[in-house]
Amino acid sequence: MPKDADHAIITRPWEFELIEFCYRRPNDGGEPYVDLVFQKAKEKRRLRFFSPRDIYFSGGPSPSSIGLTILDIRNRQMDGLGIRVESYEASNGAPQFWARTVEEVYSGSE
Repeated sequence: MPKDADHAIITRPWEFELIEFCYRRPNDGGEPYVDLVFQKAKEKRRLRFFSPRDIYFSGGPSPSSIGLTILDIRNRQMDGLGIRVESYEASNGAPQFWARTVEEVYSGSE
């Protein structure tokens, strides 16, 4: 199987601080999502991951971006999945999950 590529939505996410993790399941029956908010200096980025599955935190629920990678897994042709969020570091609190897709909700300065 070919190696998964880093997703182009954010370059080197492990260099940002993960300042927010938010899971939402809309009351109206809409698609659930996870928002991750990253910050580096004054730059903030909010990424929304749709239809997240198998969410867990390596090393416990203390969100961290140490070793965090966002991969484009569409080449795997897994039904309904196109994104993998994982960590290449062990026991650091990075969120890990699968998702259908990701989009940027916000990018800017404080």
